Amino acid sequence: MRTRSCVRSSVSISIALAVVCTAERARADNGVDPPSPLRWQWVVDRALGQSPSLAVARARIRAARARSGQVALEDPMVMVRAWNVPLDVVSAPPGQIMIMAQQSFPLSGELGDRERVEATRVLDAEIERDLARHVLVEDAELAYLALWEARARHAALRELVAMAERVREVALARIGAGGSPSDVTSAELELARVRALAEAARIPLDTARAQLRALLALPGRTRIPDTPDLAPRPSLPSLATLVAEARRQRPEARLSGATLARARALEELSGSAGGATLTVGAGAMIMHEEEEPASWMLELGLSLPLWRSARNARSDEATALASEADESRRAYRVAIERDVIAAYEALTMARVRLDALRARIAPAARLALDTALAQYAASGNIALVLDALRAKVATDLEIVEATAAVLRAEVRLSHATGRSTHGFAEAQVSR
Repeated sequence: MRTRSCVRSSVSISIALAVVCTAERARADNGVDPPSPLRWQWVVDRALGQSPSLAVARARIRAARARSGQVALEDPMVMVRAWNVPLDVVSAPPGQIMIMAQQSFPLSGELGDRERVEATRVLDAEIERDLARHVLVEDAELAYLALWEARARHAALRELVAMAERVREVALARIGAGGSPSDVTSAELELARVRALAEAARIPLDTARAQLRALLALPGRTRIPDTPDLAPRPSLPSLATLVAEARRQRPEARLSGATLARARALEELSGSAGGATLTVGAGAMIMHEEEEPASWMLELGLSLPLWRSARNARSDEATALASEADESRRAYRVAIERDVIAAYEALTMARVRLDALRARIAPAARLALDTALAQYAASGNIALVLDALRAKVATDLEIVEATAAVLRAEVRLSHATGRSTHGFAEAQVSR
């Protein structure tokens, strides 16, 4: 019995290990586990692959293409006619029966105009997909940037905790040289304050990770690794270059152009629809006399409109829609230019602020703290050290926020110009 129990336990453990290994392999094969460090390209690719809106957009493209491929002549018709048939069909001959297949051929260019209209619908669907992708990529990059900012803020506060601990150690060392115990108490209070800030900084970090899980459709317990250090791009293109780029590739600009093209195609279709039509038919006429064989028939018909009031009304409406689409396209161009100018201005101001913090304020804050510590170690005042430490804390956190503001402005300017992705430069963020 004991042997059987051991065998059952061994089998159960083996099965459990196999299930766990299989689940881990399936998890890895599905690409659920993010890479470490977390790269922005993986985030963007995952967001695009898991987006329901993009799946809907792709389905619309397939439907538009299927509809465009079916633009052809009108379906052929089968006509059956019978006449001279008496009510008493049992005792009387049936009369004459004609069976004919007919096909209509528009002569006014209607078929080509319909094809152009359906082609613009396909283009609309493709641009709407690009627009959905454009918005999704921007959201993914901003979520990635939010994770970086939360991680950078938490890392900066941990470094500041180490500085506060150093201040406390200096205060403890001064007690033996006649220092005041109240200095140690003040240093410990400041250390507790900085530690509380560092602990509170974990909350936005956890929130950023949760938002990424939701955006990327990851399981709730998926570990989100840290991002690498990011740095702003060293150069900025000219405003004229960015405006020209936005006019050329911004999805909204392309969509307004496609709307205008469809309006003009509908205008042409309204002029050609309902025009002259050639009808070709072939069939047979069956007579009631049994000795007479069926006679074959060939039909050619030409249909011409008697008046054009309805056609002219459709044409006027289509012309008005084309004019409206043209005005909308011009309005879109102005709005796109304003978006680029606003994003460019925001980025320029953010870069100026960050450069000032890094070039002048951060070195001054570091020097003030080192000088105050050196003076206090000799015979200085603890209040000057604590003031310098608070200034250092505020400066380092402001640099993190300013760097994130520059990166965020870069993302928004990049997407304001219509680029598919922005991307981030990986570098050591200097403080």
